[in-house]
Amino acid sequence: MIRKASTYAAMLALLVALSATDLVADEAADLFKISKPLNIVYERDGLDLGRYNKVLLATLGLEHARVVPPPWVEGDSRQSQEWQLDDADTAWLTHAYFTAMQEQIEKIGGYPLVEDSADDALILGVEIVSLTPYALPGEEVLTKGTGTLIMQATLRDSITGELLAIYEGEQDVGTEYVPANRISAEHNANELFNAWGTKVRLIMDDSRGAG
Repeated sequence: MIRKASTYAAMLALLVALSATDLVADEAADLFKISKPLNIVYERDGLDLGRYNKVLLATLGLEHARVVPPPWVEGDSRQSQEWQLDDADTAWLTHAYFTAMQEQIEKIGGYPLVEDSADDALILGVEIVSLTPYALPGEEVLTKGTGTLIMQATLRDSITGELLAIYEGEQDVGTEYVPANRISAEHNANELFNAWGTKVRLIMDDSRGAG
């Protein structure tokens, strides 16, 4: 059964309520504007991330991502080959995701991103299940954000491979009205990826009482 209240949301709410600095509280609160809380699909009983000081970041999962046209696109237009992720899209998303996570978790948070298993390394996997862009390339329209996506995040122990948690849900790719073009799409995706990295960083800080 999927629970609506999210550990991400609970921890971030705690940070807002108990933070010793307005800066951290503002940062946590701002995340809700960019990245909605995820639903808990599974959490191991007594989940405690306090022992983890490193992150083994899996490559962004795009292999099975479906591009779903928005509901206002009808008929044969929904079958257009343009509603697809091409190799350039996949490469850009993969790079942007890693860069954002590296910036937030490693450079700002001080939690090394590692390639090998370790006792204190947490495996973080993120898979994009589906994407819904609001417009095709070349369409000159104004949209609130550039689309939505459905994601799933998993946490595992890097030594045992034990599944610690699964979270999933829909995310808005941007929340402001912008021209539906590649520049806007890339800006919104970067903003969302950075929000994800910030959430991970703040949650790891909270797990060890940092502030």
